[in-house]
Amino acid sequence: MNKLKIGVLLKDYKKHEGGAYSYYNALVEGIESYKFDEDLEFVFIVIGNSIDPSTPKNSYLFDQEKLVREKHR
Repeated sequence: MNKLKIGVLLKDYKKHEGGAYSYYNALVEGIESYKFDEDLEFVFIVIGNSIDPSTPKNSYLFDQEKLVREKHR
């Protein structure tokens, strides 16, 4: 059976402490560590120009600026 792949968008994700960052990090870490049904696969899509080392291991970079630059050549 095919898995349903669910993308979680992370805009400029970096681990920070305090306030909204703590909630954001807890949410991302919770999704990453939770044991979902085997038919579901969660991946993280990082919107930015690089992936921070603290980003979950199943992350993919979506470099929007690079795509826009290439489109307008």
